Amino acid sequence: GDKECGEEKEGGEEEQKDKEEKKHDTYKDFVFFQEFLKFEGSSREFDESELDSYLKEPVMEWNKDFKTLEWWRVESLNYPILSRIARDILSIPISRAT
Repeated sequence: GDKECGEEKEGGEEEQKDKEEKKHDTYKDFVFFQEFLKFEGSSREFDESELDSYLKEPVMEWNKDFKTLEWWRVESLNYPILSRIARDILSIPISRAT
């Protein structure tokens, strides 16, 4: 009777929440893509990618105290996609073969 209806509603509510969460991820990806388009069109030469722009930067002098992840965080406004790639790769812990 009434208990079964209540249980069905709860299951339906959970499914709805799952669907909303999936929509949120898609929306987040869309917003990221819009960010990319905004940066891709700004202050760069026509048809120049983030990578092209980055590779034209002057090479920095070596500094033993240089904080790579911090540099990419600061430069994320200029290189939003490359900075995310750098963060993903540089945050992988170093492992040693034994």
